[in-house]
Amino acid sequence: MLNGEVRCGGSRSRSCPFAATIRRVMHLALALSMSFTLPLLAAASDFESLRLRYREMLVGGPGLDLSDPRIAEIARQQGYQGRSAWEGLVKSASADRSQWFQGMGCETSVDGRAAYSCFSRLRAMALGYAQRGSEVYGNAALLADLVAALRWLNVNYFNEKTTYDPRDWFWFEVHPPNFILDTVLLAYEGIPVDLRASLMRAILHVDPDVTRLGGSANDIATGFNLVAKVRIGLLEAMISESTGRLNVARNAVAPVFDYVEVFKMQGIANDGFFRDGSCLFHRYFPYNGGYCADGASGLSTLVYLLDQSPWAFEQAKKDRIASWVFDSFEPFVHGGATMDMVRGRDNTSSSRDAMFSARGFIQTAVYSAGFAPPEVSLRLKRMVKAWFSEKGVAEGYFRTSTGTNDATMGLLAQTAVVLNDPDVSARPELIGAFVFPIMDRAVQLKPGWGLGLSLQSSRIWNYEYIGAGGDGRNLRGWHTADGMTYLYNGDTDHFRDAFWVTVDMQRLPGTTVIAGSTPQPQQHAKSPNVGMSALDGAVAAMMEARPPESSLLARKSWFSFVNEVVAIGTAVSASDPRTVETIVENRRIAAGPGDAQFTHDTGQQQGLLPSPLKLRGVRWAHLKGSVPANDIGYYFPQPRDLTFHRERRSGSLSDGERGASTALLERDYATLWFDHGASPSNASYAYVLLPGCSADAVAAYSSASAVKVVEASAFTHVVDLPASGFRGATFFSSTGGQAAGIRVSGVAVVLVHQVGDTIAFAVADPTQLAASLTMEWADGAGAIISQDAGITVLGTSPLRLSINTRDAYGKSFRISLKRSPSASIDLVKPDAPSPFCKSAATSGNVIEYYNASLDHYFITWVPAEIANLDSGRTTGWARTGQSFKVFTAPQTGTAAVCRIYIPPGKGDGHFFGRDLNECDGTMTKNPSFILESPSFFYLYPPGGGTCAAGTVPVYRVFSNRADANHRYTTDRVTRDQMTAKGWIAEGDGADVVVMCAPS
Repeated sequence: MLNGEVRCGGSRSRSCPFAATIRRVMHLALALSMSFTLPLLAAASDFESLRLRYREMLVGGPGLDLSDPRIAEIARQQGYQGRSAWEGLVKSASADRSQWFQGMGCETSVDGRAAYSCFSRLRAMALGYAQRGSEVYGNAALLADLVAALRWLNVNYFNEKTTYDPRDWFWFEVHPPNFILDTVLLAYEGIPVDLRASLMRAILHVDPDVTRLGGSANDIATGFNLVAKVRIGLLEAMISESTGRLNVARNAVAPVFDYVEVFKMQGIANDGFFRDGSCLFHRYFPYNGGYCADGASGLSTLVYLLDQSPWAFEQAKKDRIASWVFDSFEPFVHGGATMDMVRGRDNTSSSRDAMFSARGFIQTAVYSAGFAPPEVSLRLKRMVKAWFSEKGVAEGYFRTSTGTNDATMGLLAQTAVVLNDPDVSARPELIGAFVFPIMDRAVQLKPGWGLGLSLQSSRIWNYEYIGAGGDGRNLRGWHTADGMTYLYNGDTDHFRDAFWVTVDMQRLPGTTVIAGSTPQPQQHAKSPNVGMSALDGAVAAMMEARPPESSLLARKSWFSFVNEVVAIGTAVSASDPRTVETIVENRRIAAGPGDAQFTHDTGQQQGLLPSPLKLRGVRWAHLKGSVPANDIGYYFPQPRDLTFHRERRSGSLSDGERGASTALLERDYATLWFDHGASPSNASYAYVLLPGCSADAVAAYSSASAVKVVEASAFTHVVDLPASGFRGATFFSSTGGQAAGIRVSGVAVVLVHQVGDTIAFAVADPTQLAASLTMEWADGAGAIISQDAGITVLGTSPLRLSINTRDAYGKSFRISLKRSPSASIDLVKPDAPSPFCKSAATSGNVIEYYNASLDHYFITWVPAEIANLDSGRTTGWARTGQSFKVFTAPQTGTAAVCRIYIPPGKGDGHFFGRDLNECDGTMTKNPSFILESPSFFYLYPPGGGTCAAGTVPVYRVFSNRADANHRYTTDRVTRDQMTAKGWIAEGDGADVVVMCAPS
């Protein structure tokens, strides 16, 4: 394979080191993908099969492995909970059974909230009764009491005469029916037919139409509320054996699979998934880690339930769920938890922490792996295995609960099978840049750390808080979308450990705010100039901060290139007499007096300070991390005065969630900010975050001036990283602007990246309002290598592009070209200092393996994969003795080498593309291939087929067989031996070199 051309056809499906699972899954997937005809009438056996399948989903099937200690412990816990609920049940018919359970307060008054825990206890009894391995499994006395309780409730509380306040619909139309349906299906054979029928009539009474909320013809259920309602309709129809109602419910959920195609400023059409990976709920809130996670998990449950039945969904709909996992969920997981900037008001929930929503991602991935095509199934399983390598994931996931939204035993058992499968290896750490312009969010993932940007425009509301009648969460979400910078590193407890109730919520990192301001919730900002672009793992983002009901203006940009995050702000102004501040950092730190040293070039601060400290003329600073190797550096391109404060703060869960615990919590914080003064006019700031850098490395970075702020004017920001060939630019004026060789016709965010003799551009319209945008590059360019649809090249000297941005909704448009031979702007400076901290590990050894029975080669530097192959868990592979060095992070002049998985039928192996053009070309021509990593390692491109001093040639040979395979070696003799056997050498120049590795 060279320049994106794939030379392979059919395959033997054992040719990939991790393919044994693919072989087993392929036959299942073929069966699952068969077409179906929805029956007008279904046989009774069809309903019975669905009921049995659902019960297996709840308690596991005949193959449940109780020898697995995790599974056995959950069964034991479910038995304990079932027995405890049984013991608390008021059993005597002569007793006052208005208290269903002793001391629980579940009166017969119509109060769904009060009854929630009591309905769940009925389910707990049924779960203990049906769960193999439970202490009350098959207990006849428990079943008799459960039936008696259900009959009493049906007569006295939940029946066809039940009334409730439609505004409280969720607590009657969702929770009680869910618990009753699960209870009936778990104990189905033991519940009298007349009681089952009467309970189903009660459910039909409160849920007569799965598409409506609160019994209102005008309140239409959409998105994930619709999923919850459809689940009830499906289960009721399964029990009542109603083909008509099952058909209606099954078809009603079909719209949820569709992407939201048009972003609307008004109405409910915004709820759901967008093609850029955004997911909105309640019209204007990013909710990938909340409602969207719940909805996808619920929908995958329904798809899995109906699969292999006459009501199975089309494969295209099944595939859509997997695409959500990859596009809308995977980028937001760091350290086993979901990034808080997409969790809405759940940030301060005492019951739904960041790991809770990540568990929803896992559940969706595991179910999807059961009905996805083989190559997608394997990718999902490898993702799950990678997530489980994170701190605390296994402990949090393998637990029991009586709630219907938690993992069931059947799902836990499926997850355990994935985790125990030696042929499924964890995918490498996810690295890349991900932008979500529809919801004003951006993510960059780097080795060991991640960045999240939470922005706000006139399209997206600032924060959600539901007051009277709501759940009272997120009481102080005031500035969480005002440019908050979420820096994730190895301190995975930073945002989880009482952060949201102890941090100063008026000084969140990355924000520019009027000190002491508390904006109201559910409000749009006043500017549409918020957007982002991504290119080759880098992110550029901009936000014209004009908060609602405020006089504040600040034009803010972020450029996250390689190992640094550059933040620029200009035109900072306000007529408000209060002080305006830009917060550089607000970090939870260790509590010990000798911990979390704050060092700067003018001194060092340690221990708690009685008051904020004014620092003068600071050029660089460093904060010692709370855990090893989690230091953070700060570089200021121009010496600046800052304020530093280390303080102990206190708060309680009730500060974030009404009715939560009032117990006092204390945490220590280090805060660093710019004080722009009261009523500032055209103030500015600039700083660079350096994650993982030691104090010495930050000082060296400062001396080297590794990053260059080219322009920071009122309407234009331009930043260069000469060592890596990146330039980022943001233009805030509606009439466009010109700077550093770039001219644009309107508001724009631009990224430029030069690698060798190629140059690439990514351009976006942040306003999402312009019909077109033009960009000009003064140097010109040569031949086009690749370009996105929507780009028209108007000229190449200078390079002039016209971009059709109508209905693009902030999309980044990319084009890659050959550099102009007469180019005068050289973004790469050969003598530029490395942008990396000297303490960072940036190199590794690629180890080569060979499978003699397949005549296939494979290379990897990932320790977990090496350990797996060396141990023999994936059989047939042995070291050849050959290896070569690679960079695991970018270096000056290197190009990213991607790793692509070629699925069964097209090669069933791995291909390593040598640069962006080859990787993009390969994926464009082969959409069924899987891009496992866009930057698996980094090597130098050969100049005219030769390698520079200090490097060695890497040769690539292609098997030229149907079971396509490549070999990579630095040994010319080995290369010649392979070509003598008929393999084809691929590369440049007389020596046919494909890449250059460090010697």
